Amino acid sequence: AENGAVIPISFDSTLKARTVAIFQDSNPEATVAVFTITPKSVIDYAVRIKMQKTGTITVVADVDGTLHSVSKVVKVTIGGCGG
Repeated sequence: AENGAVIPISFDSTLKARTVAIFQDSNPEATVAVFTITPKSVIDYAVRIKMQKTGTITVVADVDGTLHSVSKVVKVTIGGCGG
C-alpha cells in the first residue's frame, strides 16, 4: 500500500549504460525521467514520483543499443495526482 503522492524509486547498476530511463503506466505521461550517463558516472539513483493509481514502474538501461530492463508493480491506495 502506497500513497501515490510520494513513491520512492531507487536503482543502481554496474552496467556501462549510456542512458537510463524510468517509465510508469499509471499516469497519462509514461516517461518519468531520462538520465544521460557519462563513462565515469556511477549509476545509483533515488527519486520520488507521483502515481495516479496502481501501476508498473520500469527502469530501462541502454548499453550500446541493447536494452536491459527491470519492472515492479506498485500498489497505490491513495492517488497522488489530483485533477
